[in-house]
Amino acid sequence: MRAARLAWPLAALLAGALLAPGQGRAESPQLRARALMREAQALAGRKQAAQAADKIETALRLAPQDAELWRLAGACYDLLNDRQQAQARYRTYLERCPSCPGAEGVRALLEERAVLGGETNPERTGQGPGASSRSAADEARAGEMLALAEELQQARKELATALALRALQLAPEASPEIARAEGLLKALHGTLRSARAQAAKHKALLQRTYDEAYKLRVADPEQAYKLCEVLQQLAPRGSLRAKVEKLLPQLKRE
Repeated sequence: MRAARLAWPLAALLAGALLAPGQGRAESPQLRARALMREAQALAGRKQAAQAADKIETALRLAPQDAELWRLAGACYDLLNDRQQAQARYRTYLERCPSCPGAEGVRALLEERAVLGGETNPERTGQGPGASSRSAADEARAGEMLALAEELQQARKELATALALRALQLAPEASPEIARAEGLLKALHGTLRSARAQAAKHKALLQRTYDEAYKLRVADPEQAYKLCEVLQQLAPRGSLRAKVEKLLPQLKRE
């Protein structure tokens, strides 16, 4: 996972868990766990993610009832690019404290990841066979998405946002497309955080886009084709993608 792309949730997740007022009389395991948590935060801030994760796991064994420890554990595993472990700990955090101040951000992060595409692909981060060719293909596809997003940003802000978010998730580490996507998202929404909040609306947006393309198939096939191009980039494999592929041959372009 690219640190630059995770900056908005991780900054809060790593820095937000401090000893709350009124906890000074907590039992010694709780106090020790919180001390370890602060050590983990410091290590994470120095990019020593493995050591931070070790500290926080020790803290969890001491005080598994402490929801903030689960949240910080998720952030540490994100820094290690261990998405599976991170998500499991974020979910435990939400189960233990669904109304905590940080819960909304964690929930939005999990929703975004569910929308934008599953587990981390090791080939895209240079850790698997075929990483180089796969990264080049991902970068090219991210570029195509951003070109579409830039074309749509004035007339169709929601679709442009969805395309830029997907390109940001897809582009390989150190790709120039990352800065391009982030710049576009900031132009559209002011901050990356507010842009990422749009991801939760992704599924409904795709269905509305298909419905509009279908209605336009006779009156404005050129516009319908453009919308289908976007859906080809964004729609996951499934019934909606199948509908798009069935509609496309009906749209004649000059």
